[in-house]
Amino acid sequence: MILAGAHAPASLWLNEAHEYLLHPEHGESVVAGLRVLLAYDRLAPVLILGTIWPGHGYFDDVAYPPDRTIRHESCSQGGP
Repeated sequence: MILAGAHAPASLWLNEAHEYLLHPEHGESVVAGLRVLLAYDRLAPVLILGTIWPGHGYFDDVAYPPDRTIRHESCSQGGP
């Protein structure tokens, strides 16, 4: 497990986070993994920082894709 070698305080930088979070095959597991990281008490506090380089209308497409559904169900949950 990647958390085995980590120690508090912890930080994670996701450069071009949209490439991870919106990946069609792995996006859901990335989101789930980030939720586990945030809930892992031994690493508290945890900072997760991501960069997104959008184009025109990008945030509209991310928030509400054309079919108006939430991209990843775990994104809509209220906590770990």
